[in-house]
Amino acid sequence: KAQALTDLTRPVIDWAALAKGFGVPACSVRTDGELADALIRAFAERGPSLIEALLD
Repeated sequence: KAQALTDLTRPVIDWAALAKGFGVPACSVRTDGELADALIRAFAERGPSLIEALLD
């Protein structure tokens, strides 16, 4: 039963929304172009940022 608590696929978590809820700038990316843009924005921030890379 405890092992089920280590699975990050259930429940599905919107990590970017969770970060934003704590006041952390965040976004989700799917392509290398989106990642490049997100990195530019993240480095421009003062403090932490979260970039969620959605991979297939």
